[in-house]
Amino acid sequence: MLGFKLKLGTAALPLLLVAAILHLFKSRWLLRGSGKALAGFALIFLGISYM
Repeated sequence: MLGFKLKLGTAALPLLLVAAILHLFKSRWLLRGSGKALAGFALIFLGISYM
């Protein structure tokens, strides 16, 4: 089977940084909402990796 191995904890911190930057755009509701959703997924991945 083809694929690659990626640890979720490694990918979660950069995702959280991107989410924080998107959340800072307060005037555009679409970017702010996308930042919140991305932060939620990143925190879920981070929590899974700590378990």
